[in-house]
Amino acid sequence: MSIIIYAIAELYDLQSNKTLDFEAINSDSNIELETIQFDNLTAIVSRQDKNDISINKEDVLTYSKIIENIAQNLTILPMRYNSLVASDNEVINILTKNYSSFNDAIKTLYNKDEYSIRFLSSYKNSTDITIKEKNELVPDILKGDSSSKIYLINKYMHHKQEELHTQYQKETQEKIKSEVEKITTQVIFKKPLTEAIIIDLVLLIEKERKNELLQFVSDLQSIYPQHNILLTGPWPPYNFAQIKVE
Repeated sequence: MSIIIYAIAELYDLQSNKTLDFEAINSDSNIELETIQFDNLTAIVSRQDKNDISINKEDVLTYSKIIENIAQNLTILPMRYNSLVASDNEVINILTKNYSSFNDAIKTLYNKDEYSIRFLSSYKNSTDITIKEKNELVPDILKGDSSSKIYLINKYMHHKQEELHTQYQKETQEKIKSEVEKITTQVIFKKPLTEAIIIDLVLLIEKERKNELLQFVSDLQSIYPQHNILLTGPWPPYNFAQIKVE
């Protein structure tokens, strides 16, 4: 027998919640959820007969779906997949050892959702170099029609294209950062980026400010029509719940 931990929540928040339906989640996932409490914290768990957790796509998706369903109606600190312990006492021990960290994290996450914004490069990139620009950029020492010169020019222009692309990513990120921080300061820009992805960020925002976020993304789409700008979410706050559990 072992216990799988899905998430940590505040006990009062769970007890006063009128919309969270454990029975519906249990029915949907075919897994019986229950809670184990310590002081004002509660762990949302399930029990299983085996002593390990399988690593397969179906089980991972079920685990993620359970957390997603809970997070729709309750502020939680989601636990990583494979959070497995042997007994109730071990769960309580985790809640005890990480009491302050869990409480601080839940306060930070309270009544907030995580979203992702991505800028995808269009077919015609903003940093594409025209023939005129190419002629101006190529140093005189590389100019020529021989096969070796053409090879060196192509290598040089490839390097220059990457340089301009990196510069464009950096400048765009700085502009977006100053604007997005008007609605939330909890923003993470992900790295490394690729030629296909100009911006990849996640943010944590109060649920009631969702319309501000939608307007912000709409404004970005008007300012940067050359890019596909994708907003996804809300998600459980995985990127803002990075706690080293003792």
